[in-house]
Amino acid sequence: MSAVPLIQLDEVERVFGAEAPVHALRGASLQVASGDWMAIVGPSGSGKSTLLNILGLLDRPTAGQYRLAGTDTGPLSDQERAGLRSSRIGFVFQSFHLMAHRSVAENVMLADVYRHGSRDDRYERALEALTRVRLDHRADYLPPKLSGGERQRAAIARAVLTRPGLLLCDEPTGNLDTATGAAILDLFAEMHDDGLTIVMITHDPDVAIRAGRTASIVDGTLKDAA
Repeated sequence: MSAVPLIQLDEVERVFGAEAPVHALRGASLQVASGDWMAIVGPSGSGKSTLLNILGLLDRPTAGQYRLAGTDTGPLSDQERAGLRSSRIGFVFQSFHLMAHRSVAENVMLADVYRHGSRDDRYERALEALTRVRLDHRADYLPPKLSGGERQRAAIARAVLTRPGLLLCDEPTGNLDTATGAAILDLFAEMHDDGLTIVMITHDPDVAIRAGRTASIVDGTLKDAA
Protein backbone atom coordinates (compact mmCIF):
# COMPACT_ATOMS: atom_id res chain seq x y z
CA MET A 1 0.00 0.00 0.00
CA SER A 2 1.41 3.41 -0.98
CA ALA A 3 2.02 5.98 1.73
CA VAL A 4 -0.53 8.74 2.26
CA PRO A 5 0.76 12.01 0.73
CA LEU A 6 1.63 14.72 3.21
CA ILE A 7 -0.14 17.21 0.92
CA GLN A 8 -3.00 16.37 -1.41
CA LEU A 9 -4.95 19.02 -3.28
CA ASP A 10 -7.82 17.95 -5.51
CA GLU A 11 -9.32 20.49 -7.93
CA VAL A 12 -8.89 23.38 -5.51
CA GLU A 13 -10.40 26.72 -6.49
CA ARG A 14 -10.03 30.06 -4.77
CA VAL A 15 -12.25 32.91 -5.88
CA PHE A 16 -12.20 36.39 -4.34
CA GLY A 17 -15.18 38.72 -4.65
CA ALA A 18 -18.67 38.14 -6.02
CA GLU A 19 -19.66 40.90 -8.44
CA ALA A 20 -16.31 40.90 -10.24
CA PRO A 21 -14.79 37.60 -9.10
CA VAL A 22 -11.05 37.05 -9.26
CA HIS A 23 -10.03 33.41 -9.82
CA ALA A 24 -6.79 33.19 -7.89
CA LEU A 25 -6.64 29.40 -8.20
CA ARG A 26 -8.24 27.31 -10.93
CA GLY A 27 -8.63 23.57 -10.36
CA ALA A 28 -5.26 23.12 -8.63
CA SER A 29 -4.30 19.51 -7.95
CA LEU A 30 -1.06 18.56 -6.23
CA GLN A 31 0.53 15.73 -4.28
CA VAL A 32 3.61 16.16 -2.13
CA ALA A 33 5.05 13.13 -0.37
CA SER A 34 6.69 13.31 3.03
CA GLY A 35 10.36 14.15 2.47
CA ASP A 36 9.85 15.99 -0.84
CA TRP A 37 11.34 19.38 -1.63
CA MET A 38 9.08 21.15 -4.11
CA ALA A 39 9.43 24.58 -5.68
CA ILE A 40 6.43 26.32 -7.23
CA VAL A 41 7.49 28.97 -9.72
CA GLY A 42 5.43 31.83 -11.05
CA PRO A 43 5.38 35.57 -11.62
CA SER A 44 3.79 38.13 -9.34
CA GLY A 45 0.02 37.76 -9.31
CA SER A 46 0.08 34.16 -10.53
CA GLY A 47 -1.57 32.70 -7.43
CA LYS A 48 1.57 31.49 -5.62
CA SER A 49 0.82 33.21 -2.34
CA THR A 50 -2.84 32.16 -2.44
CA LEU A 51 -1.73 28.56 -2.88
CA LEU A 52 0.76 28.82 -0.02
CA ASN A 53 -1.89 30.33 2.26
CA ILE A 54 -4.19 27.39 1.57
CA LEU A 55 -1.39 24.87 2.16
CA GLY A 56 -0.58 26.64 5.43
CA LEU A 57 -4.23 26.59 6.58
CA LEU A 58 -4.28 30.38 6.61
CA ASP A 59 -7.07 30.43 4.01
CA ARG A 60 -9.80 28.07 2.84
CA PRO A 61 -10.51 26.95 -0.73
CA THR A 62 -13.68 28.12 -2.41
CA ALA A 63 -14.06 24.63 -3.87
CA GLY A 64 -12.11 21.38 -3.97
CA GLN A 65 -10.41 19.41 -1.21
CA TYR A 66 -7.18 19.80 0.73
CA ARG A 67 -5.89 16.87 2.78
CA LEU A 68 -2.91 17.32 5.09
CA ALA A 69 -1.34 14.00 6.16
CA GLY A 70 -4.63 12.32 5.27
CA THR A 71 -6.83 14.74 7.21
CA ASP A 72 -9.55 16.49 5.22
CA THR A 73 -9.07 20.10 6.32
CA GLY A 74 -12.39 21.32 4.88
CA PRO A 75 -14.67 20.40 7.81
CA LEU A 76 -12.22 21.56 10.48
CA SER A 77 -13.08 24.51 12.69
CA ASP A 78 -10.77 27.50 12.85
CA GLN A 79 -9.46 26.26 16.20
CA GLU A 80 -8.79 22.79 14.82
CA ARG A 81 -7.02 24.27 11.81
CA ALA A 82 -4.87 26.43 14.09
CA GLY A 83 -3.93 23.38 16.14
CA LEU A 84 -3.01 21.39 13.05
CA ARG A 85 -1.03 24.32 11.67
CA SER A 86 0.96 24.88 14.87
CA SER A 87 1.81 21.19 15.27
CA ARG A 88 2.73 20.33 11.68
CA ILE A 89 3.73 23.45 9.72
CA GLY A 90 6.56 25.97 9.91
CA PHE A 91 6.66 29.18 7.88
CA VAL A 92 9.57 31.17 6.42
CA PHE A 93 8.76 34.51 4.80
CA GLN A 94 10.63 36.89 2.52
CA SER A 95 10.46 39.71 5.07
CA PHE A 96 11.69 37.71 8.12
CA HIS A 97 8.96 39.08 10.49
CA LEU A 98 11.29 39.36 13.47
CA MET A 99 10.44 41.63 16.41
CA ALA A 100 13.14 44.29 16.54
CA HIS A 101 12.95 44.87 20.30
CA ARG A 102 13.36 41.19 21.22
CA SER A 103 16.56 39.20 21.09
CA VAL A 104 17.13 36.55 18.45
CA ALA A 105 16.53 33.80 21.02
CA GLU A 106 13.31 35.47 22.19
CA ASN A 107 12.10 35.70 18.59
CA VAL A 108 12.73 31.99 18.14
CA MET A 109 10.95 31.15 21.40
CA LEU A 110 7.84 32.99 20.21
CA ALA A 111 7.03 30.01 17.97
CA ASP A 112 6.55 27.93 21.11
CA VAL A 113 4.68 30.71 22.93
CA TYR A 114 2.11 30.99 20.12
CA ARG A 115 1.41 27.27 20.18
CA HIS A 116 1.15 27.31 24.00
CA GLY A 117 4.05 24.89 24.28
CA SER A 118 5.75 23.95 27.51
CA ARG A 119 7.94 26.59 29.13
CA ASP A 120 10.33 23.88 30.30
CA ASP A 121 13.70 24.24 28.56
CA ARG A 122 12.23 26.72 26.05
CA TYR A 123 15.42 28.80 25.93
CA GLU A 124 17.57 25.70 25.59
CA ARG A 125 15.42 24.44 22.71
CA ALA A 126 15.69 27.84 21.04
CA LEU A 127 19.48 27.61 21.32
CA GLU A 128 19.34 24.14 19.77
CA ALA A 129 17.34 25.54 16.83
CA LEU A 130 19.80 28.41 16.46
CA THR A 131 22.70 25.97 16.56
CA ARG A 132 21.02 24.00 13.78
CA VAL A 133 21.14 27.10 11.56
CA ARG A 134 24.58 28.10 12.86
CA LEU A 135 23.40 31.27 14.57
CA ASP A 136 23.69 30.39 18.28
CA HIS A 137 26.52 32.94 18.63
CA ARG A 138 23.97 35.68 17.89
CA ALA A 139 21.31 34.46 20.36
CA ASP A 140 21.40 37.62 22.51
CA TYR A 141 21.59 40.10 19.61
CA LEU A 142 18.68 42.25 18.49
CA PRO A 143 17.58 41.66 14.86
CA PRO A 144 18.61 45.15 13.63
CA LYS A 145 22.21 44.17 14.47
CA LEU A 146 22.08 41.18 12.12
CA SER A 147 22.78 40.90 8.40
CA GLY A 148 19.98 39.90 6.04
CA GLY A 149 21.22 36.32 5.88
CA GLU A 150 21.43 36.11 9.67
CA ARG A 151 17.88 37.44 10.01
CA GLN A 152 16.64 34.76 7.64
CA ARG A 153 18.53 32.10 9.61
CA ALA A 154 16.83 33.36 12.76
CA ALA A 155 13.46 33.12 11.01
CA ILE A 156 14.25 29.56 9.92
CA ALA A 157 15.24 28.63 13.48
CA ARG A 158 11.89 29.98 14.69
CA ALA A 159 10.08 27.96 12.01
CA VAL A 160 11.72 24.67 12.96
CA LEU A 161 11.69 25.12 16.75
CA THR A 162 8.53 23.04 17.09
CA ARG A 163 9.92 20.34 14.76
CA PRO A 164 7.22 20.58 12.06
CA GLY A 165 7.00 18.00 9.31
CA LEU A 166 6.33 20.65 6.66
CA LEU A 167 8.19 23.90 5.98
CA LEU A 168 6.42 26.45 3.76
CA CYS A 169 8.70 29.13 2.31
CA ASP A 170 7.46 32.32 0.67
CA GLU A 171 10.24 33.79 -1.54
CA PRO A 172 12.81 32.94 1.17
CA THR A 173 15.74 34.42 -0.77
CA GLY A 174 13.87 37.41 -2.20
CA ASN A 175 15.49 39.98 0.11
CA LEU A 176 18.98 38.47 -0.06
CA ASP A 177 21.94 38.88 -2.38
CA THR A 178 22.89 35.93 -4.57
CA ALA A 179 25.62 34.52 -2.34
CA THR A 180 23.57 34.81 0.85
CA GLY A 181 20.54 33.32 -0.89
CA ALA A 182 22.64 30.36 -2.00
CA ALA A 183 23.76 29.81 1.60
CA ILE A 184 20.12 29.77 2.76
CA LEU A 185 19.30 27.21 0.06
CA ASP A 186 22.25 25.12 1.25
CA LEU A 187 20.68 25.20 4.72
CA PHE A 188 17.34 24.05 3.31
CA ALA A 189 19.16 21.23 1.53
CA GLU A 190 20.65 20.07 4.83
CA MET A 191 17.23 20.11 6.50
CA HIS A 192 15.70 18.28 3.56
CA ASP A 193 18.40 15.64 3.85
CA ASP A 194 17.35 15.26 7.50
CA GLY A 195 13.81 14.45 6.36
CA LEU A 196 12.02 17.81 6.40
CA THR A 197 9.39 18.33 3.69
CA ILE A 198 9.74 21.72 2.01
CA VAL A 199 7.38 23.60 -0.30
CA MET A 200 8.88 26.84 -1.58
CA ILE A 201 7.33 29.46 -3.82
CA THR A 202 9.59 31.67 -5.90
CA HIS A 203 9.67 33.75 -9.05
CA ASP A 204 13.30 32.77 -9.69
CA PRO A 205 14.02 29.61 -11.75
CA ASP A 206 17.61 29.60 -10.45
CA VAL A 207 16.26 29.23 -6.90
CA ALA A 208 13.68 26.63 -7.92
CA ILE A 209 16.29 24.39 -9.52
CA ARG A 210 17.68 23.55 -6.07
CA ALA A 211 14.48 21.67 -5.23
CA GLY A 212 13.90 18.05 -6.16
CA ARG A 213 10.57 18.83 -7.83
CA THR A 214 9.22 21.92 -9.55
CA ALA A 215 5.82 23.07 -10.69
CA SER A 216 4.73 26.27 -12.39
CA ILE A 217 1.70 28.44 -11.75
CA VAL A 218 0.35 31.01 -14.21
CA ASP A 219 -2.95 32.87 -13.88
CA GLY A 220 -4.01 30.55 -11.07
CA THR A 221 -3.38 27.35 -13.06
CA LEU A 222 -0.89 24.91 -11.58
CA LYS A 223 1.09 22.91 -14.16
CA ASP A 224 3.69 20.15 -14.30
CA ALA A 225 2.98 19.15 -10.72
CA ALA A 226 2.67 15.40 -11.27
